Amino acid sequence: MYQDQSIKVREAISWVISKICEHHAEVLSSNQQLCDYFIATLIGSLKDRPKISRNSCTAIEKLAESLQPVNPTQLTNAITAHFENMTNALLFNATRTD
Repeated sequence: MYQDQSIKVREAISWVISKICEHHAEVLSSNQQLCDYFIATLIGSLKDRPKISRNSCTAIEKLAESLQPVNPTQLTNAITAHFENMTNALLFNATRTD
C-alpha cells in the first residue's frame, strides 16, 4: 500500500503503521524477515510527501523505542542491521525543504 498511486491511501497506511509501531511493535519485529521488509519499506517511504514521511519517522521512532534492550547485556535487536541505512535516510530526510 506504500506504493499505491493514491496519496490518501499512502497517508492512511503510513498513519496506521505508525500507530501499530506505537502500540503493538512486537507484531512487526517478531519475525526477522518481516521486520527487514518493513524497515526497507519505511526507509523508502521517507522520500514520499511530508505527511507520509512524518508518519514513517514516527513509526521508526516507536519501533526503536519498543525494541530498546531490557537486559543491559543485549547488544542487538531486530533493527540493528538496518541502523546505518535508517540513520542516513533520516538525516537526509531532515534536510528536506518541504
